[in-house]
Amino acid sequence: MKKLFILITFISILFAQDRVFLKLSKDKAFLNEPIVAKVTVVYAKKAKYVTLKAFKNRALYSKFISESNQTLINGNYHKTFSFIIFPQATGVVNIAPIIANVSTIENKTGFRVTDKLMSKPVKIEVYTIPKNLVISGNLNMRLQRLNKEARVNTPISFKLKIIGSGNLDDIKSFTLALKNATYFSDKPKREYKIIKGKVQATFVQNFRVVSDSSYKIPPLKLRYFNTETQLEESLLTKVQMVNIPKPLASKRELAFLLIGLILGITLSILWIFRKRRRKLNNLQQAIKKAKNDKELYDILLPYAHRSELKELLQQLEANIYSKAKNKINKKDILKIV
Repeated sequence: MKKLFILITFISILFAQDRVFLKLSKDKAFLNEPIVAKVTVVYAKKAKYVTLKAFKNRALYSKFISESNQTLINGNYHKTFSFIIFPQATGVVNIAPIIANVSTIENKTGFRVTDKLMSKPVKIEVYTIPKNLVISGNLNMRLQRLNKEARVNTPISFKLKIIGSGNLDDIKSFTLALKNATYFSDKPKREYKIIKGKVQATFVQNFRVVSDSSYKIPPLKLRYFNTETQLEESLLTKVQMVNIPKPLASKRELAFLLIGLILGITLSILWIFRKRRRKLNNLQQAIKKAKNDKELYDILLPYAHRSELKELLQQLEANIYSKAKNKINKKDILKIV
């Protein structure tokens, strides 16, 4: 029965008029290398719906990018669907006939009629890449500092951006190897476009770094197979040096310090004790007066180095930037501080 179905399908493809056309940007590629695939469906009557069943082969990973409007050309309607496909196996990969379901409405009855159209099968030849590599394409990578001003315990934002043609879905999140600094990272965002028949992919990951002293961000590294040079290459970002100036003591603080030295150790200890107590009271008052998660986040951020506040800051950040709904209890915060 299965053989009969295959035979019937083959005969129908052989004798049917071509109505579904698959156009590839290349028929020879490396493993995981992106290929632009455009499927054009041609039909006589304006359709209500046009759907596709395409690229179901396990040896292919596909991403739908866009579809065009119906266009009347030489008496027939044309509709084009754009995909990016990534071969997942080496050797000859068979792309089975693409099935297009074209639904139209009969003028007399008002019933919907669906025609099934097929493309011809296509083969692509896929070459291997070094076994220890996963990423293929032609890429550039850059880590950019977004704000120039640096102050103690004030977040500095960085954006990691990878652009070019490649299987960016397979790139994992990056981490920063920092000393004397704390950082928060967003989940990477990936975007694929087809521009002038070529793949334009973008990978973006944002970081926010907080520190009370100067620090450096070592180079981030990405190893991949360059399909143009056909060589293994490594992309490295530039070292980021962040100089955080120490805040100068105010005249009032210097005066108090001088008075403390003159009056002796006893008065100095009393002054320091009162100052710390006042600072704590101010912090508690600020926490109580915080109207929303953003104000509370800004108040607590200078204390991000405290391990008991790290999880709380992450919950606040998720509420602010990811629209999470973590419940924040100010009473618990006051107990911690």
